[in-house]
Amino acid sequence: MPTPQPAPDAFNEPVGGWTPFPSKVEYVGGVAVIAPFVVTFESYNVVNGNLESYSNTPATVGGAVAVLCALFALTLLKRTVPFAKTKRVIAVVVLLAAGGFHIASGQGLFFETPQMGTSSNHFQTPMTAPVPAATPKELERAVNEATAACDSDVKTCPRALELATSLCDSHPNVGCDELSLFLMEYRENGGEPDYAAAAAAAQKGCAADNLDACANAAALLFDGKGITQDKARAIELTERACSGGVGNACKNLGWLSGNDESNLARAREFYGKACELNDSDGCRMYAFYLGEGKGGPIDKAQSLLIAAKGCDLGHPIACANLAVYHGKDYPAVLDANRRACELDHGVACKQAALQIAEGLGVEADAVLALSLLRKSCTLDVAEGCGYLGKSLLEGLGTEKNPTEARAAFARSCELGDKEACPFAQAE
Repeated sequence: MPTPQPAPDAFNEPVGGWTPFPSKVEYVGGVAVIAPFVVTFESYNVVNGNLESYSNTPATVGGAVAVLCALFALTLLKRTVPFAKTKRVIAVVVLLAAGGFHIASGQGLFFETPQMGTSSNHFQTPMTAPVPAATPKELERAVNEATAACDSDVKTCPRALELATSLCDSHPNVGCDELSLFLMEYRENGGEPDYAAAAAAAQKGCAADNLDACANAAALLFDGKGITQDKARAIELTERACSGGVGNACKNLGWLSGNDESNLARAREFYGKACELNDSDGCRMYAFYLGEGKGGPIDKAQSLLIAAKGCDLGHPIACANLAVYHGKDYPAVLDANRRACELDHGVACKQAALQIAEGLGVEADAVLALSLLRKSCTLDVAEGCGYLGKSLLEGLGTEKNPTEARAAFARSCELGDKEACPFAQAE
């Protein structure tokens, strides 16, 4: 009678009582080791501009699976053919080491704290929470989140400057454009931007082939801000950045060319290239040139498409212009103006409010119209405040409120609408 063999294991597939090497468990472990190098899903916790923690889920999960596979492979040693036992032991060691590495890196345990520099003597960047020695991509994301926090809370701006400085110091080829732009916009303690430091950062990045930094350096050189004015050098750097695919630089070349009537065709070409590179303002200007026939033939259809692209890219004026280009297509006009209003284009808010109040291409809605007029007034549109005052005075979309109406008329008057001034005083 033949000796009964162990029942086949669906996972390890023993053959004749022996488990082959490699088995499925080693294959799975191998995939778990390789996967984190291919797939990443990084998570950051930024609190008040400070990068508090970092994790990479695929690395953590992959490492855990690799360790489990290694431990399971150990249980197979007794059923491993003698000549393959050494190989299986080596596989176990490799899976344990790689799995442990992935778990640790996934939890950010290999991060170090780099030395921090400063952009100039004007700014002193305090040491706060440690800045992890992460990859350029990770640091750039942290800088973007910190600068966004700075926009809403000035107390976090020094931390944003610290992170941007670290990125420029360690990776000038990707980070100095961020620092230079931040320094051009950031007003320490409500003062003036540090253009000198911005120029130094932009030149440092440009020397490291950071073309966005070259574009920033060009803008400062052209205006002579923080650096000796040199328009010829500014144009040279702008052309270099545009040739390298920086849309904003191409847009600036369009603006420079457009100042000369004999160069309108060249300006149109540069605006077109800027739009191709997804520069929203480049699309806005290219649509204008197409629609007006500047630098080439009129092309209304293409102008509409390009304006729509600029709007899709988030340019409020492109959305407002798109509304104009739609003519009497009232639903499309309203959609474009609503989108512009969402991007804080005050005149578009007023236009959308008037269209909704009159029911042009849409069901009339006095309450929504009033809401849009309030936003228009908040965005300092004189006519928006005037129409808001009229709505409040007549009770359109709300109860009559003469007191608030007078305040709206007063604001309209302050913004230059002289017709509103008498209503601000009326009882």
